[in-house]
Amino acid sequence: MIPRSCFRIFCLVSLMGVLYCTCTPSVSGVETTNGFTVVAAAGSIEGTAPPYAQVFLFDTAYVPYLDQGTGLGTSVDSDGRFAFAVAPGVYNILVIEQDGSEAGILQKTVSSERSGNDTPVKSNLARTGTIRGAIAVTSGETILVYLAGTSYYRVLSGFSSFSFSSLPPGTGWLRFAVLTSRENVDTYSAEIVQDLPVEIRPDQVTETGTVVLD
Repeated sequence: MIPRSCFRIFCLVSLMGVLYCTCTPSVSGVETTNGFTVVAAAGSIEGTAPPYAQVFLFDTAYVPYLDQGTGLGTSVDSDGRFAFAVAPGVYNILVIEQDGSEAGILQKTVSSERSGNDTPVKSNLARTGTIRGAIAVTSGETILVYLAGTSYYRVLSGFSSFSFSSLPPGTGWLRFAVLTSRENVDTYSAEIVQDLPVEIRPDQVTETGTVVLD
């Protein structure tokens, strides 16, 4: 992913810079020992998480490696509080314990105006899981493999294997996109050629088998 740093998902990736805001809804006093709490208001998402956890936010159109869409990240300190200033839209909020052993993810919608329903939502953390599989590409193209709405990704070609660890349990979509270099520009475009539903289970490895891409 470009740029690189933040957290390890088989390869090191990073997110765009973190934006902090002062938000009206309060989540103070919420117990987060076994989870995290999120509240969405007009133009912002804030919450609480276990001390020193990693917190990431992605819009649902985010494409890692290409850095398309919105991707933000931060490490919370001892008070466990975090906040992001964001445009209206739908976002995935991913929280990972400091040691990567537990994680959780939930989705929130940010509107342009306060709705009156800006109440905190609690989500539990659970033991992380792993996705493992392979691709077979006969066309010679370069393939971007990523977990939709997150920054877990690999860039592969030919007959290659992949593995993503420290994943939050739940259902998701593993996406396979052909990378094409843009003429006279040092960037790429991505065309999704296959979506694969996956179920991530705590302390388990989800095997996708070999995905053949002609």
